[in-house]
Amino acid sequence: MNKQEAPPRPVPVGMKRVSARDLYAIRRAYLGAEVAAIKAQSAQRAFEEILLEMERKYGLLATDSTLDARTGEISEAKNGPA
Repeated sequence: MNKQEAPPRPVPVGMKRVSARDLYAIRRAYLGAEVAAIKAQSAQRAFEEILLEMERKYGLLATDSTLDARTGEISEAKNGPA
């Protein structure tokens, strides 16, 4: 054991622990997942901002018409119940 490593803590009977290296890998993967989730939220927000700008540009905000983001088609509002 070199001077930088602390001696292992006593583990209660019947309980096992992963190694410090494996714990580091787990924590690093978890943080990577959190970063990916934040990036996905940012991309979703950017998409919503662009969609809102297109709805404003094509005069859809004051109507019940919608813009299909996949096809680019504008669907007109239906009159009355379907």
